[in-house]
Amino acid sequence: MSNLSSSSSSSSEEEEDGDSVSREELRDMMKLMKIECGEEDEVYSRPCCEKCKHVQQSHGKKIIPERLSRGRLQAQLEGEGTYECELTGLIFEASERVLVAYSLLSWSKFNTVVQNPWMIAGPIFNVHVVDRDASALKSVQLPHSLCLAGQEKEKLVLGVLHVTGQDPVIEDVLQSSGSHVKWTVSSRLSPVGAVARDAQRVAHHGAAMLYEDLDSGGLDAHVLRLYLASCNSSHVKDMKSQMKKGRFRAVDINTFCLLLEQNYSLMSEPSGELHSQHLPFTVQSLMFCGFFEAYYEQPPPFTLNLKVHRSDVTAWTATIHQGDLLGSTDKEPSALAQQLLLGSSNFTLQMP
Repeated sequence: MSNLSSSSSSSSEEEEDGDSVSREELRDMMKLMKIECGEEDEVYSRPCCEKCKHVQQSHGKKIIPERLSRGRLQAQLEGEGTYECELTGLIFEASERVLVAYSLLSWSKFNTVVQNPWMIAGPIFNVHVVDRDASALKSVQLPHSLCLAGQEKEKLVLGVLHVTGQDPVIEDVLQSSGSHVKWTVSSRLSPVGAVARDAQRVAHHGAAMLYEDLDSGGLDAHVLRLYLASCNSSHVKDMKSQMKKGRFRAVDINTFCLLLEQNYSLMSEPSGELHSQHLPFTVQSLMFCGFFEAYYEQPPPFTLNLKVHRSDVTAWTATIHQGDLLGSTDKEPSALAQQLLLGSSNFTLQMP
């Protein structure tokens, strides 16, 4: 999009000819462009958990890495100190100036090596030092998704899966916090991710991620998909890979919830047409992420309630209003919007 001009007023003749676009239409066009371009919000955010937020702290100097091809990131650590990546939540402790390259991986390639009593507890990353020996990094802190409030540390063991060739090993951690595990860098760097032992009854910081299906609804219909994910960017990566066929838009609502490995049920008011009324949440089987789907033939508001299956315990609830859904305006962009999406610059932005 280039040469975007603006004016404080537009004539009625321009409006009739369709040569101007309002702020509201521009906002909706930007939403469509994000869908078409497949952009994803990769910024790491600490879970807003009321139970354990007192132990979640920021660490060191914040850095924004350079984006390379194929999802790879690269950051220059300027000298001895601690640095926190704002995109991934990784925390590096450096002993000298060093260039670090890293990328988010899918657990689907490695989850078979995490066997009971161990379980996945956070995202997995491939990390390596570009211009120095691995010893230039003293430690790496990896995000985890567990809610540790009230947990007895002697009963819950955290570790790091270190994938080294054909013999992946689970290594000890130096310490843990409400958001990270701290791992001492060994002689070599390779895929690493947080794991936990005997944590089946420990809740995960999770997200009820709601998407609007823009291809399946009609003019007066809305189709919503609800995925359950831990606050684990590898889990979310796997989930989004299943959504590449079709157009989906994230509904901007509060998503945070605490999730245990158990079955959940979805209820709706008005009832709508629900598919898969109950589903299990698990952090192990990540290759195929189940989802709830709700179909409505009436306009919002819709209230969704996620409950523990066969109980009255509510894990998450949200009300979706008219303005939350792109389909509440137009399923298809106007002719002017389509010109913008195709790169036309012959229009004027109508300002209030």
